[in-house]
Amino acid sequence: MPYFDSNGVRIHYLEQGDGPAVLLIHAMAASARHSWIDTGWFEILTPEYTVLAIDCRGHGNSARAYDPDFYTADNMADDAARLLEYRGIKRALVAGYSMGACVALNLAVRYGARVRAMVIGGVSSRAYKVPPPDELQRLVAVLNADDAGSFTDKPALFMRSFCLSNGNDPKALAAFSIHRRPDVEQSQLAAIRAPVLIGAGTRDAVVQGVDELAQSIPNARVIKLEGRTHIDALADPVFQRAAIDFFAAAGP
Repeated sequence: MPYFDSNGVRIHYLEQGDGPAVLLIHAMAASARHSWIDTGWFEILTPEYTVLAIDCRGHGNSARAYDPDFYTADNMADDAARLLEYRGIKRALVAGYSMGACVALNLAVRYGARVRAMVIGGVSSRAYKVPPPDELQRLVAVLNADDAGSFTDKPALFMRSFCLSNGNDPKALAAFSIHRRPDVEQSQLAAIRAPVLIGAGTRDAVVQGVDELAQSIPNARVIKLEGRTHIDALADPVFQRAAIDFFAAAGP
């Protein structure tokens, strides 16, 4: 399995295909394999592109820690930029989902020259607002628990179960959760010059303010994914086909 050193942190990634580079950044509590192979993105992209899918720090086969400062938004974006540098890629197409979309947006703000075009989903203006303290505290408590059987918070319990099902460490995810938002200030999004396609499931209860997000980015548009939720939008063939067409239109 390929790894690289990101300023002393061992980061795992997947690579397949040949052609222009596409960098994929997965969702919170998931992994490169879960978000991008299991949903079919590798299959549709690799005939035309060199596909790189990063396991973000604290996820998949990458290094993890229990210190929240390990998971700053800038560290996450720096890991993605260093993967491109490690592989000798000056500019890439980028796709990110949910947490990965936030990382991708921060990458585009801080390393704009490296991003040709970007497809994101499962994200909205809500990602740039600090979550209510009680919501965050409940999530962290459930993730840090040795036995979560006494907890009743369904969203937090789902996140713990999802984390475990992908082979991740709930306590590392707890540390990540404390330091994960805001990734960038919404006002910074105006600096993004790459074209951006935003996929949004019409039944996604997590996402709020998608149109507001698109209006904050100079060259962004939204595609609505009918009937899709936060969980299944990434596997929508309509979204995948739109991404292929969008990347093709971005040119060399």
